[in-house]
Amino acid sequence: MICIIAAMSSEVEAISQKMTGVKRKKVMEIPVIEGKLAGKRVLLAQSGIGKVQAAMTTAILLCQYKVRYVLSTGVAGGFTEDQKILDIVVGDKLVQHDFDTSAIDGDKGYGEYSYSYVTLIQLAQKIWPEIGNGNLHVGTIASGDQFVSKKSQINSINRHFTNVIACEMESGAISRVCNKQDIPCIVIRAISDTVCLDNSENDYEVNLANATKQNADFVEKFVERS
Repeated sequence: MICIIAAMSSEVEAISQKMTGVKRKKVMEIPVIEGKLAGKRVLLAQSGIGKVQAAMTTAILLCQYKVRYVLSTGVAGGFTEDQKILDIVVGDKLVQHDFDTSAIDGDKGYGEYSYSYVTLIQLAQKIWPEIGNGNLHVGTIASGDQFVSKKSQINSINRHFTNVIACEMESGAISRVCNKQDIPCIVIRAISDTVCLDNSENDYEVNLANATKQNADFVEKFVERS
């Protein structure tokens, strides 16, 4: 079984519309959908927003189900000027950008990296040309319990972490749990807004529906080939 985790109902529903044999239930109050996506058995869960919710959801589901790999997905804020709305980002490294014990630990006090599974990253890169809509970027995705839109936030993240291509609020926690449990994981997200521009909040609201659809289309293709 493949475990797919998204934070928001809009992200989940865009994927669930592509599923067959759907069965909705709750696992320790976590909304989950069991069924098939592209002919593969999947468990689709709505974690809720933020790192605590995401880590809790991942840990509970890994205890309850035998999972081949975990896919953390949804939308994200693009972090580089060459990115466009609806581009896809794949996280090879994930970090919690708001973890900071540097006052006592120095540079080691910033968030540690966790990692996506190399073969899953390679699969995403291989099948992307078949979609042919926008670009795919691979790099570091930074997670934190805040909506990043201020220049000061962007500068701080770039100062402490290298090759950041996107930011969001869950994948750093999901990947950390998976790495600790030796469960393969991958992070795939669609760009809903670009945080390096001044109108990122407006972009997010306007583009959310299209970004969740773009993300769901690629997730379906990825699951089919995995």
